[in-house]
Amino acid sequence: MEAEGVRIQCDLSNPLLWEGVHNWIFNITVFRPSIFLLRDHITLFTDCGSDWTSAPVDYATWIPYIYTLNVNFIDFSLFLNVNDGNIISSPSELNDNSYVTFRGPKISGKVTVPSDKISPVEHSVQFEWQSPSMNLTVHAPLWNTLSVLLAQQEVGKLRKFEMSGSYTYPSDVSRNNIETLDMRVSASYVCVIYYGFLLRYFFNVRNNYFGDHTHFVTLEEYQREAKLPGKGIGYGGQRPPIENVLDVIAEIEVSQGALILPSRLYEASEAVRLHFDLLEADVRFMDYYMGIVRFPVFLTLDLQVNITPVSCFHHYHESMEEIFDDLADKKSQAFIDGLTVHAHRILGKPPSNPAYICSWDFDVGMITGETTISFIQAMNCAIDSFVYHLVDVENALPDITPPDRDITFLRGNAAGATLRIPVDKHEVRIQLGPTTLGTDDRTSLLRSSRQTVNIQSFAAQILHGEKVVASFSTAVRMTILGRRQDLHDHGPKQAKHVRENDLPSKRVWYLYSKRRGYAQEALDTFEIDLPPFPKERVDTIHSRKYSPKCILTKGRHSVPEVHFASAFLSPGYGILSSSGNNIRPPTPHYKEDTPMLHSSYNDLIATHVDNLPSGQKTFIIEFSMDTTVSLNMEVIDALRILIEAWETQVSSVLVVLTIGSGCCN
Repeated sequence: MEAEGVRIQCDLSNPLLWEGVHNWIFNITVFRPSIFLLRDHITLFTDCGSDWTSAPVDYATWIPYIYTLNVNFIDFSLFLNVNDGNIISSPSELNDNSYVTFRGPKISGKVTVPSDKISPVEHSVQFEWQSPSMNLTVHAPLWNTLSVLLAQQEVGKLRKFEMSGSYTYPSDVSRNNIETLDMRVSASYVCVIYYGFLLRYFFNVRNNYFGDHTHFVTLEEYQREAKLPGKGIGYGGQRPPIENVLDVIAEIEVSQGALILPSRLYEASEAVRLHFDLLEADVRFMDYYMGIVRFPVFLTLDLQVNITPVSCFHHYHESMEEIFDDLADKKSQAFIDGLTVHAHRILGKPPSNPAYICSWDFDVGMITGETTISFIQAMNCAIDSFVYHLVDVENALPDITPPDRDITFLRGNAAGATLRIPVDKHEVRIQLGPTTLGTDDRTSLLRSSRQTVNIQSFAAQILHGEKVVASFSTAVRMTILGRRQDLHDHGPKQAKHVRENDLPSKRVWYLYSKRRGYAQEALDTFEIDLPPFPKERVDTIHSRKYSPKCILTKGRHSVPEVHFASAFLSPGYGILSSSGNNIRPPTPHYKEDTPMLHSSYNDLIATHVDNLPSGQKTFIIEFSMDTTVSLNMEVIDALRILIEAWETQVSSVLVVLTIGSGCCN
């Protein structure tokens, strides 16, 4: 830490009561500090607290203490290192490291360290922090392209930041002991320019401070470990098994938030801006399993995010200080009736604890709005920009670890969409019914991935004035089967990875065994008894049935049927309806009497079991039997003129090519 000045005031008074508790208070004020925080610093503070409270004592002379630290940082800067693999040669060197930095005029905190029990089994440190405002900036080293190309380093602002919680740690060190960090974070009027690299940096914060790379390594150490054969899993200073397990629980609440998705790579002059009233997130991650106990002891999840209805705007050259001004008078391009995200990861055996099952669920409410072509183009560019920065091939550290062999299940549920797109004198109307999406990368003899899309109804119209000149309606069912180049090598390794890491808990035993049995060989690790990951969640990934989810809405303070998706039990969903009479369109019928070639997965298996080439993707698209297409005569004439013009242009090109070929001969 670097600072211009420090002022410390201590109250070390003794009580008049015999054997009374000594309350020692330390008031610390630091002016213009620059704090470069690493996870090892947190470990040092924990060891310091253990030294104060866990030393051998004599009961006859033992004195109870409670230490209270009141800390104030004036004009502070907190640097969190986000280097890939936690590779740090000099922690405070700005030209060598990447940082996510929090800056603000003041942050006040209170930390209470109790030592009022003799020889306790565990210790609990309580903390509180408040800040009236805070800015979020990113700092890139000189070798990083962001240091030159990024238009502005400030990517976020927030007001009224509050954080409270506790850090509980045992008195001794053992791999059977658990350290628990429980945090509750809230903020208001949060605005973030959400580049893809910012999400990658947040993942690095999780890995460097609470996850896989909590101990930093120098560049020379990393290069030396990278050259050792068979040491790819253990690189980067992962936590050794002799240390306590860290269990992190966080509850986050954001009121009045705005998310800016830039349409350009390195500046946010044009973007898509999403406004929401409330965001609630619960997250828990741990070495052995990732979940958070919310209600019964077996309802666990590792990430749950609920967002109230979202308004979408086309962002043009507006500063982060102005975007919340007169928001009610601004016209939104689209409206999303709530969003819910749930994720769960199952981790394997220590010390590396690799993930072997990942499950993601996305629930999107009804999408409505009157959008422009420029907004759609901005949205498309924003998605491309986000993906480009998320991969970040220019700056991200190449992955030297073996490829992931885990299985990922992804499920998407959308209530539908109703959009109006004005184009000059015409208007395009699109109505999308309930839609489901499912994907998984579970490898079999025939495929290494499968994606399914089911659209219960789709209708589109083109209007000229008030007259419908063209219309189209159908229902679509699409299946995509992928086949990796290394399918025969990846498949057995994926099965072995899941089987070996699932042996202690047997949560997904049905993926590799017909019955739940125990390992024949003695395990060198512990066995934990956890409820199984439900087989129904795997079997229904590609289900064609749409189930509306209950989304938190503005003004509703208590929703007893709110969807907290469970990693162990099939979730019960409530039906959200504004009119009280929610009528869903019937599921369309498909013509099955004379199916198309490869119109089902079974047909593909029967015809291609011996001849499937590697690296192939097979698309199976089916339309409902009641598909209709309607074209006005004016549209038909326009299409005829367009086709004639196209044929004339192609004929002219062919004539020019023929003449040119004759001249060359």
